[in-house]
Amino acid sequence: MDIVLVNPPLTRIAPPVGLALIKASVEASGFSCKILDWNLSLWDKLNSENEITQNEWDKKIVDLYHSKDVHLLWENEVKKLSVDWIQEIKKINPTWVGFSINSLRTMLPFVIGFCILIRKEIPTIKIVVGGSCAIIFDSCNEGLLEKKLVDAYITGEGEVATTELLKGNLSYAGINDLIPLQIDNLNELPIADYSDLDISLYPKQFFMIITTRGCIRNCNFCCNSYPTYRWRNSTAVVNEMVVLYNKYGVRDFMLADSTSNGNPKEFLKLIKTIIEYNDAGILPKIKWSCSFTCLSETLIGEDVYKNLGKSGCDFLGVGIESGSQKVRFEMNKKIKDEDIDFLFNQCRKYKINLSLCFIAGYYTETEEDFQETLDFLTDYSHFTNDLEVSIGVVQAFGLQVGSDVHKNWKQIGFSNDSYNEWTYKDNTPEVRLSRIKRFKKHALEMGYKVGIAKEKMIEVTMNV
Repeated sequence: MDIVLVNPPLTRIAPPVGLALIKASVEASGFSCKILDWNLSLWDKLNSENEITQNEWDKKIVDLYHSKDVHLLWENEVKKLSVDWIQEIKKINPTWVGFSINSLRTMLPFVIGFCILIRKEIPTIKIVVGGSCAIIFDSCNEGLLEKKLVDAYITGEGEVATTELLKGNLSYAGINDLIPLQIDNLNELPIADYSDLDISLYPKQFFMIITTRGCIRNCNFCCNSYPTYRWRNSTAVVNEMVVLYNKYGVRDFMLADSTSNGNPKEFLKLIKTIIEYNDAGILPKIKWSCSFTCLSETLIGEDVYKNLGKSGCDFLGVGIESGSQKVRFEMNKKIKDEDIDFLFNQCRKYKINLSLCFIAGYYTETEEDFQETLDFLTDYSHFTNDLEVSIGVVQAFGLQVGSDVHKNWKQIGFSNDSYNEWTYKDNTPEVRLSRIKRFKKHALEMGYKVGIAKEKMIEVTMNV
């Protein structure tokens, strides 16, 4: 076996699309590959003991902000299971083991533990790490390489880079400290290969599908790993849905993109292709959802929403971030009030649910600005009578490594560059914690469902 790809805990319980794409790519180049989902194995163990729901699992991930909590989970559960996991790798005896790290807070500590055990138990096996966090936290990966816990790390898109790694080409872009290249044509990639996984074991039967990479926005609080926005051909995407339905009988899909509608014309083509396949009997009626950027009526008109509803789109995940247009423009997220109003009215007309994300305590946000966010919740609360309008996430503004704000923290005037502990003028951690709690309380009073309110992230910072 050339490589075993591991999905480590803790992350969303779903078939890992990134690893399935890499498996398909390396095998298309003649290498052998196997996927192991240790995240699912941990969930299965904890679920068999406590009967936890997927929502409880998601909350568990969010609540693990303190290193002591992660350490306890490692000592009490993960370390014990890893003995059997490492033995499984030993039996397979691959040349490489690859770990995908999509959370530095939860996944990285466990991966470090796994690397230590592999070095001890199977010192001949080489280790590579990658994942969505790798390009943002390059120094972390360099540290793993320096400590000889890994033999290589990959930043950026992994399909081609992993194939080159297996060829022995360590000078390929994106491997170790080399600047990654973007894949120009996503349509050249083979579709994701889940053949190593028992899909029936996942608590919710759905697949994530990559349709785009990159983002058309340039929000200054965000680090976008892919500077160029690219998209797959709509026919290729829907054909992938057909393959997955025919093989697994699954009718629920999530487009795992930063922004699925960044190219409005191509997005409409995708929606209409789904409808055409439904009408032709090639694909049954499906449910699907996506990340959706709020654009003006001239860019995303009523025809898009009408076809979204007809195609089976279940909900749109939208980053509103603030009820204040002033603050949104200061974030460089240039969404106008009238754009949001159009979005809500079209979703109500065509029965498309909404999951909204907000940031409390952006560094320029005043108390008056925050009151506009509370007023926003009040003003739009009547939509909850006709739609499920949930708050997917509300979190305090943090300094994300790689973002424009983080790069310029000294010039802006932050007290330090830590994610949560900074102060800017009268914007303190205490202020941000208060605003999250007030937001959550008001949202619940107004009839919204609140998925994740990240109070604990700030509370750990403040030791409360």
